[in-house]
Amino acid sequence: MSVDQVSWEAAVRHLFEDAYPYDATGPRRHEDWVLDVLALMARAVPDPRGWTGLDDPAHVREREGAAATYPFAVHPPEYIAQRLHEIDRASAENLLLALTDDC
Repeated sequence: MSVDQVSWEAAVRHLFEDAYPYDATGPRRHEDWVLDVLALMARAVPDPRGWTGLDDPAHVREREGAAATYPFAVHPPEYIAQRLHEIDRASAENLLLALTDDC
């Protein structure tokens, strides 16, 4: 399934309309994908397609700095790697669908 930029941006804005989301996609540059996650969470890499993500924490004073990237900015990659699990596309779609349920 192909998703265009306008649909993506409208969907993520609707999904997280009452929260302070950070929603972004980053490039795969490392064999160890955890390093790519850390770069993404540090806001150090752009979306490879040039699409806009959501970074509402960056615009809320209480969530600036380390608070916006916690726990990723305060722990080494080894610590983070033990707590992250790669999922496939179908699982990601199901998780996003579950998040859209108002109940």
